[in-house]
Amino acid sequence: IEAAADGFETMGQRERAFDCYQVLLTLGKEGAFENLAEGYLGCIRILQADHLKYYVLQYYEDFASMAIARGELHAAATLLREAAQFCRRNRLPYEAHYRQRSAATQEQAATRLIDDGGMPEMAENAFSAAIDGYNDLGLYSRVRGVYERLATLQLPEKRRARAALAEGFGVFRRHRQGQVIRSRRLRFGGARDAQRAVPFGLGAERRRNLPDRKICHQGPISHMPAP
Repeated sequence: IEAAADGFETMGQRERAFDCYQVLLTLGKEGAFENLAEGYLGCIRILQADHLKYYVLQYYEDFASMAIARGELHAAATLLREAAQFCRRNRLPYEAHYRQRSAATQEQAATRLIDDGGMPEMAENAFSAAIDGYNDLGLYSRVRGVYERLATLQLPEKRRARAALAEGFGVFRRHRQGQVIRSRRLRFGGARDAQRAVPFGLGAERRRNLPDRKICHQGPISHMPAP
């Protein structure tokens, strides 16, 4: 089935390839995770080529949920990060939502590794990915919490000391971030959203002429069409 899907996709017969990938993911729901992944990723790839953005998000959601249910947390975190990148490329307002879920899933993967007695280095990698995700979103309290857990891993002393130092640096960074936001609010008349602030060089007159755009920070809408 996989070979047939690849052949149809290569020949440009995306409808027939999509049908093959649907069969693969159906088999994977009751069988091997590899079939499930191949089927879903193939369907997502074809839906992206057809510019069916909301169907793409629905398939990302379904696949991530199934991966988490099967304990494939690293795969789910990678998939959620890809969904965030897809939202960014297509200017959909859900990028932050998927980035936060990806970081949380990485943290969950690290916790499971620790509970199962896995290698501390693998847990360290998962925690580091979670830190990067939270840091990109400005969730510095989450960053500190992950650093605190990272410093407790059974790692070489030098690496644990580095984690403790990074935790302290994160506190300073959050303090500095608050100073910058407060300065912008004073400069621009109490703007609550830091994304509305513009560089100081543009001046207040230019800012009054800019359109007031609202940015949605909520998760994906619940009214997506069913696949």
